[in-house]
Amino acid sequence: MATSGLRRWLQGWLDAFEELSIEPQDFLPVGDYVAVPTHQRFRSKVGVEVEQDVTQVLRFRGGKVIYGTGYRVRSKALEAVGLSE
Repeated sequence: MATSGLRRWLQGWLDAFEELSIEPQDFLPVGDYVAVPTHQRFRSKVGVEVEQDVTQVLRFRGGKVIYGTGYRVRSKALEAVGLSE
């Protein structure tokens, strides 16, 4: 997806929320990757509230994120970057 397409997708996703909070709990660098356990809170514009823990895995190249995904199970995220609990 081109950068402008990614921006449009992300803005559309963000527009669904009245409130959004993503709090990093730690930063675990491993080579080109960083695992970031987060605590997330969302409230949609229609009042639906969600609170969850997600560990984000980001891959960097040249100081830019080139890959990102999230894991609901922290141990799976750590395993994906070669770490264990």
